[in-house]
Amino acid sequence: MKAVEELMFPTELKVDSFTNAVGQATSVLRQSNFEMREIGYTFLVCTEIEETDDLDIHLSFNAEITDRPTWHDYPARMASSTGSETTVHLQQPFFYTRSLRTSVILKNGREAIVGSGMADRDGKTVTFILLKARVVDSEGQVIRTKHVDANPPEPCISLGDDSRAVIFPKSRARELIKHVCYKAPPGISEYWTPTAEDLKNVESSFPAYLDEVKPAAKDTWPRLHRQITGVMKGEDRFLFISYFLMDALQDANNPQKTAFAERWKSKPYWVCDGGEYYFRVLYDVKRKKYVWFECNGRA
Repeated sequence: MKAVEELMFPTELKVDSFTNAVGQATSVLRQSNFEMREIGYTFLVCTEIEETDDLDIHLSFNAEITDRPTWHDYPARMASSTGSETTVHLQQPFFYTRSLRTSVILKNGREAIVGSGMADRDGKTVTFILLKARVVDSEGQVIRTKHVDANPPEPCISLGDDSRAVIFPKSRARELIKHVCYKAPPGISEYWTPTAEDLKNVESSFPAYLDEVKPAAKDTWPRLHRQITGVMKGEDRFLFISYFLMDALQDANNPQKTAFAERWKSKPYWVCDGGEYYFRVLYDVKRKKYVWFECNGRA
């Protein structure tokens, strides 16, 4: 959600020299290298409902407030072709931004105030964030208790010695891809369930591939967890692998946080940003190469 206006401003002054119609050397000063900044309020939130009896709501959000800038003048002396000097001015904006990035767990229908207060430039106004979340159905009616599914989803498949990976079966492949991708890989016609045998030696060429598409991820990927499924394009089989970082959620002193972290073994795991710590790939089983890559952005 945004409520912003765009501010365009030059960051350079350039001198264009030419000869006029009567043969005199002439110079024109112009503004150049324009940049844009958004002024106002930006609020990005990601939600996930934990299937407790009371339907706890997990909120991850990034709130940012950018005030109108103050302008600072940068004068400079410029000499003309006749030797006379003049003063030119380039005004540059200085922005004041307040931001808050955190995660909270709310009981269904409850409210919470987060942050210790974000003061404005003069310290006269302090902004707090009031959050209220509730679970509703398609008609807008509040759902207060968990719905028990008579046909629970097929469980994910663990990989034994590999404690950082699970396989989503064919029946849940579409669910995984829909939740973790910004845009699903094109051309998918069907799904299949990979086995541990299908994964052997798949990552042997992975560092070289990352060096081409996302060098920043080359050093981080061995730390990442993986959720894996199989997709088809016609008769060709591909492995869909979603990589993600779990370190921030593993806390031996916080059982609730640790229990939530374990959900990756049974449900698609996704976040809104995170850059090179969160990305997806397609691996062509027949041709033994990676053919598609998608990475999260940065907040």
